[in-house]
This record gives sequence, C-alpha cells and structure tokens, in this order.
Amino acid sequence: MILSDLYDLYDLKQETDPNAMPPRHWCPMNVAYELVINADGEVLSCIPLTNDSGKLGLRLVVPMAYVSRSGQKPAPGFLCDDAQHVFGIGENKFRSTLRKMHEDLHKHVLQGVDDEGARAYLSMLEKYPTGALPEPCAEFLSSDPKSNMVFRLLGDSSYLQDRPGIRAAWNHYAESLEQQQESGVCLVTGKIAPRAKLFPQVTGLPGAQSSGAALVSCNADAFCSYGQKVSTAGPISAEAAEKAGAALSYVLKDSRHYVKLGDDFVCFWTNAANPVIDDCLAFYADPDGIDENNSVIAARGEDVSVRDAVQESLRLLAKGKPPITIPPDTQYYMLGIAPYQARLSVRFFETGSLGSLQKNVQLFLNDTEMVGARYCSLREYLAQTAAQGEGKNIPKSLITSSMRALLHGTAFPETLLRDIVMRTRVDHASRKSWDMGTRAAILRACLIRKDRLLGTEQGREKERELTVALNENNTNQGYLLGRLFALLEKVQADAIGSVNAGIRDRYMGAASTTPARVFPQLLRLAQHHISKSEYGARIDRIVAQVMGSVNDQGFPRTLSYDDQGEFYIGYYQQKEALYQKKDAPVSTTSDEKRN
Repeated sequence: MILSDLYDLYDLKQETDPNAMPPRHWCPMNVAYELVINADGEVLSCIPLTNDSGKLGLRLVVPMAYVSRSGQKPAPGFLCDDAQHVFGIGENKFRSTLRKMHEDLHKHVLQGVDDEGARAYLSMLEKYPTGALPEPCAEFLSSDPKSNMVFRLLGDSSYLQDRPGIRAAWNHYAESLEQQQESGVCLVTGKIAPRAKLFPQVTGLPGAQSSGAALVSCNADAFCSYGQKVSTAGPISAEAAEKAGAALSYVLKDSRHYVKLGDDFVCFWTNAANPVIDDCLAFYADPDGIDENNSVIAARGEDVSVRDAVQESLRLLAKGKPPITIPPDTQYYMLGIAPYQARLSVRFFETGSLGSLQKNVQLFLNDTEMVGARYCSLREYLAQTAAQGEGKNIPKSLITSSMRALLHGTAFPETLLRDIVMRTRVDHASRKSWDMGTRAAILRACLIRKDRLLGTEQGREKERELTVALNENNTNQGYLLGRLFALLEKVQADAIGSVNAGIRDRYMGAASTTPARVFPQLLRLAQHHISKSEYGARIDRIVAQVMGSVNDQGFPRTLSYDDQGEFYIGYYQQKEALYQKKDAPVSTTSDEKRN
C-alpha cells in the first residue's frame, strides 16, 4: 500500500506540478562543482556550486544511476560524477578501473550522437588520461575527489545533460537497459513489466549512509524465497520503483511535507491537486514548523506575525472553525521513516480522511489547552521529554504511539506521562520560562484521555476536574499538593526575594514523589516567610484552604505517576492564578497571556 500510494502521488504531481519531481530515468542529486569545457574538450574553469545557505553543493536533476554506487568500485554516473571516475584521481586503489568504467559508459551512450556537447565531452576524456587533473580543477578537486561534478559547454547556458540530443540519448539508453531486465508481475501496478534491479536510494538523510538509503532492499539470502535472487526479491517493476522512489525523495526533502521527530521523519501528503490542501495538512501536522509561505498563515494578512497568525488559526480550529475550507473526504497519508545506514525503516503508515483528522486535531487542541500557555505541536510536547529539550534526544518509543494518538484521538502512551514527570523531577521545568506551562498542557491531555477511555462516570468526573485554569474544587491529592507547593514557593519569594536555590530547585522532585517527607519541613519554614511577606496573610488563608482538603490522615507517603502529573498541573495553575490580575477570570483561559 505504501508503494502504491507513493506511485499515485508521483502521477498526481506530474499532472499538477511537473517540476516537483523529475521525469523517469532522472533524479535529484547534490552537485558540488561545475566544469566548463570548450569544443576541443579542454577544461577552462572549475566553479564551486553553493546552495541558498552558502554551503557547498547544489541540488540538480541529473541522469539516474541504475546500479549501486557503494563499495570500492562504485558505478559511474552519466555526466554527473566525481573526480575519481572522471579523471582517475584520489586514494582509491581501483581509480584506474573507475576511470575506465566511466569512459566506457559515456562512449556507449554518446558515440554517434549529433551534438557538439557530446563530442566535446568525449574529446575531454581523450585529452585527459587517467590521473591527469586539469590545472583549473587542481585547487578544488585534488582535495575533494568524491564530490559530484556537472559539465557545461563554453557559451551554453545549460548543462550537458540538459542538451536535447544528449537527453534523448540517455533516455533511450535507460529504456533499453530496463528492457533487458527480467519481467514479472508488479506488486504495485499488477502489470507484467521489467523488474527493478534496485529501489532508488534517498540521499542526504541524517542517520543514513552518504550514498543513500532505500525503502525496499535485502542483503542476505535469508530474505529470499521461491528461488528469487537478492536483487529481485521484491517483485516491483522498474517504472513503479522509480516513481515511488521519486515521490518518497520528494516528501522527505520538501519541508512542507515532513516533520522531524527525534531521528525519525514523519512525512505526509494528500490526494488533492490543490497545493493549499497540502499546506493545510502541514499546518495540522506541525504548526510550529511552518512559515509565512504556508497558505494558512498567508491568509491571516501580511501585517500579522507568523507566530500570532499560527496561534489565531489554532484558536479558531479549537473552536471548530478550520482556517481553510477543504473537502472532508480528501485522503491524507502519513508515513513514519527511520533512516539507518543503507535502509529506511517504516515506523508506521496511516491514512484517512482530512475531515476526521481535523476533528482529532481539534480534540488535541482542546485537551492540551492550558491557561497562560500557547498551543503547541506534538513535536514541541515530545521535545519536553528529551534531555536539554533537543529533538534528537526524544525517546524513539514515544514517536509512533504518540502520533497515532493524535491522528485517531486515542489515549497517549503511559510512557509519555512518565517521561514528562521524570524530566520535570530532574530539571524542574526551569530551562525555559514556558516549559512548565507546556508540560502541564500535555500532562492534562494524557490524564484526560486516559480517563475518557474508561467511559465511566468516574472518568467523566476526572475530565471535569482537570480544567484549563485553576480548579479550587479539584480534591485530587496530587493536585492539592502541587497547589500547596506553589503557594509555599510564592511566600518564600515574597519574603526573601530571588535566591540561588529556592524550594523549587531543592525540593520539587521530592515533594512530588514523597510528600510526607518534605511538606512538614516546608510548612515549618513557611511560617517564618509568612511573617516577613507583605502578602503573607492572603497566602496563609489560601494555604489553610488547601490544607483543609488534604487527606485527614496526613500527607501521602508516595504519589503515583498520575498523581505526580496532577501535582505539576496544580502547581502551574496555582502559580498562574497568583499572578493574574484581579479583574481577570481565574477559571478561563487568558488569551492575552499566551506566548
């Protein structure tokens, strides 16, 4: 199904946006240098090619390599190759062989082609024997023999591979090569067609090897069956493999079609011809990752910042008002990919209607709504489980299950709540000012969804207790102790001001796990602070109110993970209530305080 849907995406883009993906027998490739040659084959200059960020390497559409380019004897590329193959230089002991392979390929394809560029290139190969590096190239290629190069004829604005005669010669060669392959029934199209020898590789992905990684491959006889060889173990036609590979490369390289969660990629697309609908899906999948070019944001007006436009659009969506009207039966596709060396592992594949996805995203926004905290994407919430808040440290076990919970409106994994709680015990959510609000939001969603699945009155009561803002009627012991801890922290701050290590730094982790060991000491300490605090009497009344609801048998010896989650929610909401203006309602979300 994955290959079939990618195959359909390729055909769709060829109809609606032909420039989005290369035609058959061609592929995108990073190219570092451009060599200019004259009609006699003399190399006149070597020009480094840089991308928009100034780094060496420009992505160009070049002829596709139909065999593996790994190992000590990688196959040559056609008019896009490295100096090892073109000039036979470098430290590879087989460089002479590489040069001969390159020369044989180009003579076979270009011999007899009535094109000045083809004749010039063949003349260049004769002019510079193995090991002879042209003087204009010495500065760059002598130290970088493995980077790809393309060629241009002096006075021509296009590269050699783009000249009509050469382009036609390559396509004819590629098609004849394909017809030589063994034919069979394609699993994707159901037609009898030449089989693909190799599935196209996607290059430039972190975690994969530099030569690329493939979605379909096997490397041992154990993966073969029914007499199949390693190269034909997957009965896919060459056409289907090329189209699916090109579509996969497209969604993994276009920032509008993927979000990176840890080391994994979650790529997404729709079956709609209108690119605005793809922008809407990108907005649903990762609102924190889009920019002003996204149609959802552009619709908010040029005088509105991207951040404010995102938040306003999310607020509307949370109220059931989608930012863009789309056909609800439009299909979406989400594919989780984990690059590892030469392979792309599939983490998950989900498909459904955008109408159902919109409802589940709305539910997600409502479940994660929290006073004083902005709406976030799932990526931002998962980053709260990671050391230093870095995406690369997100636990892999959370990605698939959390994404499925978002897509289907089901409960989040237990490990998400536990990881958030344990991370907060370690760093006290003090790395960034908004960390505690963000964590309280996702903790609320975890607890609400867990109880919602019970379908009982107890579950519905729990959902009513975990409100967006402070709920003084919530009698959960963890929630009450979180409120109490926030009050004690406030009275300390009022009494002695800023300190190097306050009770949040010293006691929060212990207070949320073993409150009976910590709170008696904190309450004794608070009496001194209350006497010094300007607002001590007010805080003391609230402390007494909270203490009146704490278990009559005293502070609990331990708190479960669920109660620890409520502890941090209560702590955050009580702090927000203490700093709210008197005329602001405590029980509703204050949009003005959202980041």
